[in-house]
Amino acid sequence: MSNANSGGCTAWQGPPKRYQAEASIALEVEGREVAPWAWITPECGTENCLNPDHLRVKAPVHLSYPNRVCIYCGRPGHTKDHLLPRRWSGDAARRWVAVVPACGTCNSLLNDTLTWSITERRALCHERLRKHFRKVLRTVDHTPDELDEYGPTLRDHIEDAMAKKAEVLAMLEWPTDPDYDARALEHSGIEDAWVTGFLVPMAGELLEHVRAAA
Repeated sequence: MSNANSGGCTAWQGPPKRYQAEASIALEVEGREVAPWAWITPECGTENCLNPDHLRVKAPVHLSYPNRVCIYCGRPGHTKDHLLPRRWSGDAARRWVAVVPACGTCNSLLNDTLTWSITERRALCHERLRKHFRKVLRTVDHTPDELDEYGPTLRDHIEDAMAKKAEVLAMLEWPTDPDYDARALEHSGIEDAWVTGFLVPMAGELLEHVRAAA
């Protein structure tokens, strides 16, 4: 696809959804490294300009998710999950990697997962949570009448197991708000999280890939 030149500007004439990728390439050709989650905007007034001298890069390191809430399961999140694991970023660039709040369990389960897509990371985390809590999820639910047939000790044990199962199921349903991620990323200065690849459609093939990786 050809580009148009005007007043030192080089405007991308192709599909708008390709602009972020093309702008990233233009910057990298000039030796400017661009984080995969960066959002690039022209400062010259020319829409979709590709002149590297006219481009401003916004790459937030701390994404604006609710504080201390694990983005993967909704439980208290007192650790930070780096969206690029250490084996990708190395120690030198570690402080420039975007982070999100996560609980210790989810952070540990994801470990060095080689994907920075929040959609994929959450799906993979949920698959690993299912394996981690597989015994809990096999707990048989009992009605109040059925529980009345047991003695107090056994009843307490069954009720505790049922409560734990309900807690895990709630983790696997997180987030219940479909705009949870898009809103947090918009507040972070990411105008279109789908274009940057922070969020991706979970098509059948991708879901199978995630399950295979789990």
